[in-house]
Amino acid sequence: MGFGTKIKELRLERKISQNVLAKILQVDQTTISTWEKEIRQPDFDMLKKLCVLFEISADYLIGLENEDGSKNYNIHNSFNNNNGNVNFKG
Repeated sequence: MGFGTKIKELRLERKISQNVLAKILQVDQTTISTWEKEIRQPDFDMLKKLCVLFEISADYLIGLENEDGSKNYNIHNSFNNNNGNVNFKG
């Protein structure tokens, strides 16, 4: 599930319209729409506000954590061919 889908689900679970969420976050309603359609993504400060508002971790929103809180490190990385595992070299 992508970032936009997660935002939409969280919003709908709380019965908040895009307009209401936009007012809470002090952005335009079209901003919320572009996030949910995954056309754009919020900046870091807005990501923090979303996490506080929805009482979730940033890791969950960006796909590093599953709904149950377990870590999801099975991320595809275009920098290597190690089956999605990221290698850090010093």
